[in-house]
Amino acid sequence: MHPEQSLLEILSAHTLPVLVERGFSVASYEESESFDNAVATLGSPQLRLRIIRERRQFFLDIGCVAEPDTWFDSAVVFDHLDLSSSGGSHGREEASIRKMCEFVVVMWEELVRTFAPGSFNKTKKDLEAVRDRRAAHLFGFE
Repeated sequence: MHPEQSLLEILSAHTLPVLVERGFSVASYEESESFDNAVATLGSPQLRLRIIRERRQFFLDIGCVAEPDTWFDSAVVFDHLDLSSSGGSHGREEASIRKMCEFVVVMWEELVRTFAPGSFNKTKKDLEAVRDRRAAHLFGFE
């Protein structure tokens, strides 16, 4: 990764061209003066994505358009969709952003169903249960 590249520049090169086809655009962008931390929120009519770069590591959160302040880490979503119990979209390389984009494109229909406003109350409870179970396991509270 080139430290002089902003997260927005990286997204423009690796992610936005493919996600624009799904109706995504940059809804907000913040960059910190500390380290290389930045947050980009991408919105589409069906889904919201938040891509975070923190100390050279990238993370993907997914959210419902009806609840713009509610986010779930991609690892929780992976687990909820029975894709992996330890996965998620994160990593230290720019390639991880491409993987995030591929995940969204490949799983588009399932993600749209999962985060649909009409059924999100139930989905949210399920995702919160997965998140809490993962946290209990991670911190040894099981």
